[in-house]
Amino acid sequence: MTTRRSKTFIHTLTTILTALVLCTPATAAGQGTGVIAGRVTDPTGAPVPGATMTAEHDATGVASRAVTTTSGYYAIVSLPPGAYRVSTTMAGFRAPVRERVIVNVETRSIVDVVVRPAGVAEAVTVEGTATLVDRLSPAVGTVVDRQFVENLPLNGRSFQTLLEITPGVTLARPSITSTGQFSVAGQRTNANYFTVDGVGANVGTSVNAQFAQQAAGSLPALTVSGGTNALVSVDALEEFKVQTSSYAPEFGRTPGGQVSLVTRSGTNRLSGALFDYVRHDALDENDWFNRRDGIEKLKLRQQQFGGVIGGPIRTPGYDGRGRSFFFLSYEGLRLTQPQDVTYAVVPSVAARQQATGIVRDLFNAFPLPNAPAEPGDPVLMDRYRLAVSSPSRFDATSLRLDHRGGTAWRLFGRANHAPSSNSQRSFANGQNAFELTTTTTTVGSTWTPGPRVAHDTRLNYSRSRGLFEFNVLPIDGAIIPDLDVLYPLFASRASSRVNLQLTQAMPFQPGRSAANFTIGKSLGNSQAQWNLVHTTTVVAGAHELKAGFDWRRLHPGSDFSPYSFAYVFRSVEEALATGIPVNVSMQAFAPETRFRVQNVSLFLQDVWRATPRLTLTYGARYELNPPPSGDPLLPYTFDGLDDPLTMTLASQGTRFYETTRGNVAPRVGVAYLLSERRDVVLRGGWGVYYDLGSGPALRGYTSFPYNSTRSVPTPGTLPLSDAVLTPAPFNEAPPFTSSFNVAARDLALPYTHHWNASMEMAIGARDAVTVGYIGSAGRRLLKTEILRNQAANAALGTPAVVELNPALFANTATVSLVRNESSASYHALQVQYQRRLHRGVQALVSYTLGRSMDDISDETVSSLPSGGVPGFLIDQEADWGPSDFDVRHAVVGSVTWNLPSPAAGVGRTLLGGWGLDLIGRYRSGMPITVITTTVDPLNIASSRRVDVVAGQPFWIDDDSAPGGRRLNPDAFAVPTVGRQGTLARNSIRGFPLRQLDLSLRRRVDLTGPVDLTLRIDAFNVLNTTNFADPGGSFNPTSSTFGRSTSTAVSQLGGTSSGSGLNQLYQVGRARSLQVSLRLGF
Repeated sequence: MTTRRSKTFIHTLTTILTALVLCTPATAAGQGTGVIAGRVTDPTGAPVPGATMTAEHDATGVASRAVTTTSGYYAIVSLPPGAYRVSTTMAGFRAPVRERVIVNVETRSIVDVVVRPAGVAEAVTVEGTATLVDRLSPAVGTVVDRQFVENLPLNGRSFQTLLEITPGVTLARPSITSTGQFSVAGQRTNANYFTVDGVGANVGTSVNAQFAQQAAGSLPALTVSGGTNALVSVDALEEFKVQTSSYAPEFGRTPGGQVSLVTRSGTNRLSGALFDYVRHDALDENDWFNRRDGIEKLKLRQQQFGGVIGGPIRTPGYDGRGRSFFFLSYEGLRLTQPQDVTYAVVPSVAARQQATGIVRDLFNAFPLPNAPAEPGDPVLMDRYRLAVSSPSRFDATSLRLDHRGGTAWRLFGRANHAPSSNSQRSFANGQNAFELTTTTTTVGSTWTPGPRVAHDTRLNYSRSRGLFEFNVLPIDGAIIPDLDVLYPLFASRASSRVNLQLTQAMPFQPGRSAANFTIGKSLGNSQAQWNLVHTTTVVAGAHELKAGFDWRRLHPGSDFSPYSFAYVFRSVEEALATGIPVNVSMQAFAPETRFRVQNVSLFLQDVWRATPRLTLTYGARYELNPPPSGDPLLPYTFDGLDDPLTMTLASQGTRFYETTRGNVAPRVGVAYLLSERRDVVLRGGWGVYYDLGSGPALRGYTSFPYNSTRSVPTPGTLPLSDAVLTPAPFNEAPPFTSSFNVAARDLALPYTHHWNASMEMAIGARDAVTVGYIGSAGRRLLKTEILRNQAANAALGTPAVVELNPALFANTATVSLVRNESSASYHALQVQYQRRLHRGVQALVSYTLGRSMDDISDETVSSLPSGGVPGFLIDQEADWGPSDFDVRHAVVGSVTWNLPSPAAGVGRTLLGGWGLDLIGRYRSGMPITVITTTVDPLNIASSRRVDVVAGQPFWIDDDSAPGGRRLNPDAFAVPTVGRQGTLARNSIRGFPLRQLDLSLRRRVDLTGPVDLTLRIDAFNVLNTTNFADPGGSFNPTSSTFGRSTSTAVSQLGGTSSGSGLNQLYQVGRARSLQVSLRLGF
């Protein structure tokens, strides 16, 4: 009954929103724009109503108009970013014309005008009088324009660097299940909302794991290398803005950073560029650890090339100047990148000679050894040294069309297609192939039926598709046999996979991999989005009223291998002796792939200029995020989740949780012009911001009953019969052995309170300084608790643990339960200096003193139950501590400088056109927690911390350790059984990070409008070694415990495709040089 009511409510609301759009004769664009606003007065200060204000775009000549109200106020809304010529028309009066008034995305440029009685004198022209200070907005944010973007040294030509230079943004350690790369103002890494031209771009999908966070639409679509090139190429970007706190009701589907990207359109002048960015290992420094260990540099080759062209649409009989424009962009990458040098154990030549039949064929599937065995390696095995470079590529193409229809219409459409791929070597001769393709289409219009009314609407369809496949390469003597004997007749080789393990008994050793391989399809995930956004703006008196909605429907899908088979041998020696695997396991997977996620947002806001100095922004946003729905089936959940010891399996089709409808988010902000002459603005704001609240819940679509496993010990000699290889049925009878992913039935939307207070002061017309305090408090945040039963172990002294109904669950079953049991807080002092390009210099420098606290930082990480583990006393409050991404001090500075040059002659020929650009950064150490590795009931969640030994320092100086220090093993001890350690969570600080990126460029004018720019980018120009934090697993007998074993890029960059930004393009690696040519016309 509840499900039927929820569906009826959603369909009714959707129908109403669609009807509102159809009643407005416009279909699509408007957000991703800016506003020119101000007040027109006479010399006495009295308001002048009825004056016509015209803003003409410098590049296109397209004009937009507004008429002043009875209070003299006006607002020219929905303006694309760029430079404008602002003029005033009023019978009997004259006024200055303002040239090069800069409009930024999601900001208001203030142009106040004083008109004078008409006389003999003509109106004068004033150059760029709008300052950097937004006198009306209470929000905290940072804008980066195209000029700055083009000049800064952006590693990988991706926008991650632009996020990094924003105050309050910290780099986070990504993982396969949590691929968000940034925390903004203390929010979780999957709480940021990306838009391109005002429509949602959070359509990311996964290529190497089951859906974790991506299915809920909480992460942006990226290339397989983790770059934003899949959304917008650098050369196709007009402007970039990040809002970090107290943004208006029209923003904020999620409580993190609101990242707005606006694409370029064509202009009245045909122009474009061709570019090529080249990297080569001969230009790079070797990694610090490679130098220490005598490992050579491996092959690195990069060609990142492409071009853009834009201008008016002109055909025989039609001249589109001033009306119709196009902009075409293409960017490609061909990259061959080194992997870490590793060793894999493989069957020795002697073992291959002794083997017969199927066992011999399996041994020969591995490459011949090229290095001798080391102490501790298994018997009859030698080593294979793996020193390779792996290929990556992407091709991103986009086309944007713009058209001005009369004085009231502005239309645009943009299509983008960005396939990317990567392959990586694994074990000895395994190859993992990844593909990720993003396609987006957006159409939109702005309709201004009158001088004080504007309607913006847009419609977007996006799709991302990820694929992952295992291969085995016939290299270095490997002979890949016909593996049909390992597949049962009911499984197709085209869609199933087989895994072989020859060394189950071999203990783990860093830098050494096992004799394993997998062949066949692994998985594929997809995400599709329909997004409809509409905003209506009405200027009335001193009020700028906005109302709108944002409807999004997602269709995530999974396409996994229906069958996988794993053959496990204890050792090569045992395989020779018996030919019988120690175990064979089968997995069947058939997830429900036709599920849907819907989000509906409504907002109403008013920007009220209460006085010429005081502006209030207030309103509310309403969020409706029902639980995922499937057709025809939903994942299973449980009745009686409040008491897991008695809960029972709910009937099929039971909704995961109930829809909450009271999600009203009030917001209010104030901006006060303290000094008009000095342009000093005091601003502050407070608001409530809801989150999606459905991320981990979607993992239920890949668990029971769609996932079944069965293991058979010592199944017999190969080949095995179909009866042995038949997986367990999907809908097994109790006691269950499966994994369940469920949510509390009363799950509610998480929310965050944001507040800020700041002062911004202009220094002239082109410089501004902001000092502010930002705070937030997250409530009802999601937490995944793992529940399971565990048998007693007399040898280890661990008692039995019973958390689940023993009549329903076997000891191998797990239940991951998502609940609203987490909270967080953030407090920061932020200082920012910004300079608009003037006299060749443009700059953005910021400092953040921040403190981010929570009890868990990632909802995909399993944690101990909030109610504790039966029979054990656990102080859950001890989990409150610094967030995983807490950084106390962060300084980032970015500067571009067009060097002075002689005005003419030989001096200009030799010294003209040079430029110097840099990005410098420093951040203090990130948190570390040391956890135990001993078996214990509390290790169910791998979150059992160690004890602290009194009187011992955490760190000790050691010149032989990387970074000159290491964790002190004498400072920690293993707690007694069933007790959390006394070490506070995230109470140890790791290594700081410092890096300076520098670019040297020269522009040479060739002929007419054609120019050539030569550029050298040096990332980490000083070759500063930044060490990764030591691992947190406590093993005092290990020679590597407490020591850094890699550079910082290994923690901040993605370790595999789809799990973060490619390490080549992330901070924290050795110096890398890039040479580029750019031909502009």
